[in-house]
Amino acid sequence: GIHAVLWSACALMPLASATAHAMHASGPAMSKVVWRCDMASVAVLLYSRSLLEGGVLLCDSRLLAVWVAAATAVFFAAGSMAVVFDQPDWLAPTFVFLHIPLVKFLLTDYDDGAAVGVSLACLGSLSGLVGFALRALHIPERWRRHRTAIF
Repeated sequence: GIHAVLWSACALMPLASATAHAMHASGPAMSKVVWRCDMASVAVLLYSRSLLEGGVLLCDSRLLAVWVAAATAVFFAAGSMAVVFDQPDWLAPTFVFLHIPLVKFLLTDYDDGAAVGVSLACLGSLSGLVGFALRALHIPERWRRHRTAIF
């Protein structure tokens, strides 16, 4: 159902990111397109992840409905700004927003069986921070300018 759709949306980001890194030196117009697609895929990943984690970590259905509405508004606004203005900094608030259910969950009593899910959420966040740093520092393009494109 909806989980399969959200997990599939999460899988778009590595594909778009790999494409952006592979084709970024194909010319200014192509570079702009692939990096914006990459940024859009990051926004979709963060949005999908917020819905998946919110669904798992927020057990109250009313609270979950509010979360979905708020997440949709925040991610649509910030994701649109990031893609339109080619500014990944617009995604930073969404990254913080994404962690609200996790913080709420950690501040309440939970059983040890949930520790694996919480660990995976934290690992996903760490991966996101590393990926954002690679993008912000233009690695590996910084060291091999115009020679890292595959196509």
